[in-house]
Amino acid sequence: LEERMTSDAALNVKDCVFARGKFVAPSVSFTVEPGEFLFLVGDSGAGKSTVILGLLGECSRVSGAAQVPHPLG
Repeated sequence: LEERMTSDAALNVKDCVFARGKFVAPSVSFTVEPGEFLFLVGDSGAGKSTVILGLLGECSRVSGAAQVPHPLG
């Protein structure tokens, strides 16, 4: 993964756990290459918004690594 974390990928996330208040989203890992799209799907309350807010720096990353361009987008 270290090789992928330093690649030209648009977004790299490895074993990230994000927390918002008492809610902790499940661990997520994914890579988005330039030109690709990412869709987060899941049940209500599954943690989709918490993952996005974590990538934006709006909630805490408890563990894992993320290579996120700033500004995101």
